[in-house]
Parts: sequence; C-alpha cells; structure tokens
Amino acid sequence: MSSIPEKQFAAAREFYAVIVDKLTNEKGVHANTAIAAAARMSGTFLLRSFNLQLENLEPGAAILSDAANERGPFLVDLMSGVLQQMNVAIDPARAAAAQGQGDSPQLSVIETQALVETDLSRIKDKYQLNYEQAAHAAAIATALLVQKCSDVVDPHIGFSLATYSFVEGAKTVPRRIESSASGNVKKSWYKFW
Repeated sequence: MSSIPEKQFAAAREFYAVIVDKLTNEKGVHANTAIAAAARMSGTFLLRSFNLQLENLEPGAAILSDAANERGPFLVDLMSGVLQQMNVAIDPARAAAAQGQGDSPQLSVIETQALVETDLSRIKDKYQLNYEQAAHAAAIATALLVQKCSDVVDPHIGFSLATYSFVEGAKTVPRRIESSASGNVKKSWYKFW
C-alpha cells in the first residue's frame, strides 16, 4: 500500500464520512447500501477517467470497456490489501461462495451517484485527485466500510458485494454532471414576457 499517496487515504476517510452521513436515517445506516455506494463510486470515477464519449448514451445503461476490464481489477486488489492491513482476512473461496448473499443495496447506481457524487467530487478536487486517483480513494473507503460493517455483514459477503459493485460502477453509463460554473452562463439579450 506504500505506493498509494497519503492524500488518497485522506480523501478515502472523507469519502467514508460523506457516504455514512448521506445514508444515515432513523434506523442507522444500511451496511450493504453503504458498501455498494463506495464501491460503485470507485467504479464510476474509474469509468470517468477513461474520457469515453458518453454524452449520447442513456445514464444507467450498460457500457462495455476494455479499459474497465484492464484497470478494474486493481480496485479489488487495493481493497483486499487495505483489508489485510486492517487484519480482515478474506478467503477467496468464501468470498466467491458469498456472491449474491446478504441484503441487496437499497439504491441503484444512478441513485447512488445522485446522492453522493457531488460531495465526493468536491473532496476529489480538494485533494487535487484525478478521476483514477479518486477511484482508488473510493476503493479504500470501500475497505473501511467492509471492516466497519463486519459486525453486521460478514466480511466475505461485504467483499463480494463490493467486487460486484466496482463492476457496476465501471460498466454503467453515469449520470450527467451538472456544470458548476454558473458564472459562465451567457445571459440572453432578450426577455420572455
């Protein structure tokens, strides 16, 4: 993990806090939704790093990408390494057997993006991360959530859910990002009446 800069770990801690805050309701936080949210955002940031022409594609549609197939496995490896550093041992056979177990996330990929992406993007910008570095930070946040939720969700189930959610994020056309540059909007020379 020494090859991951400290600023990505710092961003990961803030990503974790935003996800927990945004998903907290009167019952608390639905663990599987939180784990999936972090992993989906990791995949989403990775997809955005490819600079694919997505403008004419419907948000939520599936998209195939060789780049996602090549760079996506690093997100799983990174999460696994962080979990190992936190003394959460994942047996690959048990993680594979856990696929599809546990509660389903309560939000879709697009709903997840709508809920947390603006805040996570601000953190990304604060730490001057590019999209791929933000994807790595979100993978670290995913590991934190798998570890913190281990009392209510078996870590193998959390790991399996996260692995699937990385793929969902990296292979789903993301929602369109609204321009935050409101000062650049031209005013019309006419007025409706």
